[in-house]
Amino acid sequence: MTNQAIIQQIIESVFFKNATKKAGKYTKNVASIVHLLKLALQKLTGDQVSKSIPALISEKFQLIVRMLKAYSQGSYRVLPLNSVIKLIAALVYFVSPLDFIPDLLPVIGLSDDIAVVLWVLKSIEDDVENFKQWEAGILK
Repeated sequence: MTNQAIIQQIIESVFFKNATKKAGKYTKNVASIVHLLKLALQKLTGDQVSKSIPALISEKFQLIVRMLKAYSQGSYRVLPLNSVIKLIAALVYFVSPLDFIPDLLPVIGLSDDIAVVLWVLKSIEDDVENFKQWEAGILK
């Protein structure tokens, strides 16, 4: 089975579909987005996760957190709603211990979370690039 086929299975799984449904609800409440960001950062900086994922992947998670933080604070509202939902769904999926590959399995349990994050960032790469330029002060 190819990587693309595996990612497709994860994206079509009941776990990611539930994360996407929850993401839609999160967009209606800034406090819930802030709470999700805190949960994601706690998990990301926890011993099990921080030792298990490469720095480059950690940077990708941090990018999502920064994008959603700027969006929820109102300082960056250029993101299309569909992109916001994908970003939130990725974090909901990440913080959930029960997903396609349960996080209870050391190291391998994070592989599906990483795949989702990479897929989401790739699927909205123009929005990601615009955010990076805005963050660097190139775009206003």
